[in-house]
Amino acid sequence: MSAVSISSAQLPLVSVIVPVYNVQAYLNDCLESILEQTYQNLEIICVEDQSTDDSLSILKEYAARFSQIHLLENEINLGLSGSRNRGMKQARGQYIYFVDSDDMLTPNCIERFIGEAESTDADIVFCHYEEINSSGGTFYDTAPEKAHARDFDSIRRKNGQEVFTWMIKTYDGLLVTAWQQFYKASFLKKSQVNFHPRLLHEDILFSTQILLLANKVSVIPDKLYLYRRHYGETISTVTNPLRAQSLFFTVGELWKIWQKSADSWSEEFNRIYKKHLSNVLSLYLSYRVQDGGNHAFAYGNCAVNFLYQMMRNIDIKVEPRVKIDALSENLIEHSKNIYIYGAGAYAYEALSYLKKYGYSPKAFMVSNLSGNPSRLDGIPVVVFSERILNGDDCLIVGIKPNRAEELTQHLKQIAPCPIIKLIQV
Repeated sequence: MSAVSISSAQLPLVSVIVPVYNVQAYLNDCLESILEQTYQNLEIICVEDQSTDDSLSILKEYAARFSQIHLLENEINLGLSGSRNRGMKQARGQYIYFVDSDDMLTPNCIERFIGEAESTDADIVFCHYEEINSSGGTFYDTAPEKAHARDFDSIRRKNGQEVFTWMIKTYDGLLVTAWQQFYKASFLKKSQVNFHPRLLHEDILFSTQILLLANKVSVIPDKLYLYRRHYGETISTVTNPLRAQSLFFTVGELWKIWQKSADSWSEEFNRIYKKHLSNVLSLYLSYRVQDGGNHAFAYGNCAVNFLYQMMRNIDIKVEPRVKIDALSENLIEHSKNIYIYGAGAYAYEALSYLKKYGYSPKAFMVSNLSGNPSRLDGIPVVVFSERILNGDDCLIVGIKPNRAEELTQHLKQIAPCPIIKLIQV
């Protein structure tokens, strides 16, 4: 889709909001990618959140050199949500865009967003992204499948419910990250929706609320954002208990939305929204870990009992969303030990599938223990090593589908046992 032509006298101001916390290694790259945009009518609002590294010094240097950069310093640590909210209050632009301070933009990112927003009068414009590694190299391809590309024109200028439905049907989930979305400022102000303070996975609740309110939404089928995926200690590394608590709260808030709106929704959209709820519940369960027999967060089994009761009340069945082919099932049945590669949502899905048929893995394997639990549902999490594996074992790849194929091929070259890839259902 080509960008709409806008005369220089009519260029809308775009407020780019960048929360900053302990990202000295990546902050220069982030700011340079914004300053070098082909679209230049920007105000760049950097919200410094009590960093303990040199992030503040870097921001002060840039603010002194570039008039577009406005530096806000939080008096206390507000977290990502609080920093975004503060940036929104200060924004003067007709459009608002959030950028995480360890990520980057492609050179024409804002220009493409502006062109689509102005030509469609959209409240929200979505884009796709590319994953990069810590050094900035391409990590995994996250482009939409070609089979879906033909559908993008059909959802331009659709309302939020229609796009919500399309995303669930197309991707089995919402595109929820804030940096995938370009917002009309007047729409955000009218919505009165903010990021919930001190909440991890804050984008899930915010994006659900915002999308349901939108009158016009559009999607750009190109990768405009460069998302930096880290391994080890990062800006986003937090303990699993805090993730679980946040997701528990999020599911409860999503349920309140359903209670309030279900009667006014169509039967089809009720089914779609329940699928969204089920997805978030599955994500919650993947972070509800046990360590040494102790529950990793204060709610314990009460939370799970409440959530399952809630899902029964709205006719949601929480079943594994993956399966394994017959040949692989035979390999599992005759394996001495079963291992799962990964310790996130898809690894938990693999565990749920195995439990359903009476199998129990010996361990979860990960590339790095930093940011991962020591146990997941009572099962140890260990660093992957081919030396642990024997020829009569099997290893199930329990990671995101867009990364699973490449990793499966890599593991087949180094592991002495059969490698099994999950099939989505």
